[in-house]
Amino acid sequence: MKVNGKGGIQLTDLQQSIRITTGAQEDKALGGFIFLRDSFYGPSTSFLSSSQQDIQGTNFDELYKYGRQSAPGEPLDYDNPMVNGQYEVNLHLAEQASAITQSGQREMQLSLEGELIGAPIDIVKEKGIGHALFLFLSQ
Repeated sequence: MKVNGKGGIQLTDLQQSIRITTGAQEDKALGGFIFLRDSFYGPSTSFLSSSQQDIQGTNFDELYKYGRQSAPGEPLDYDNPMVNGQYEVNLHLAEQASAITQSGQREMQLSLEGELIGAPIDIVKEKGIGHALFLFLSQ
């Protein structure tokens, strides 16, 4: 995950957050919030996935319905144009891929502004399959 703090989106006093739902083809209204369809991702070889699975630990299964993946071993970056400043990044994750059946099969390494954040994350190890994992990052 790469968050770029240069150029682009302006936050007004009324707009405190930008919410994005990855993989969605349209904006979504969930829990009184608007989640924008994703953009500014790469590489172009990333693909969408979808699931009808009931996600444990959340009331917003719709938020987890779609996802975006890259080919194995290839990074998936989001380079959202933002004005310079400090941001908090909240990630809502769930492992739903039918090919992932146990811990250790998929890990992801997060970075903000090119700096690695913590150890690689294994969602199945942390929460199990089909269970929401919430991460709060700041830099």
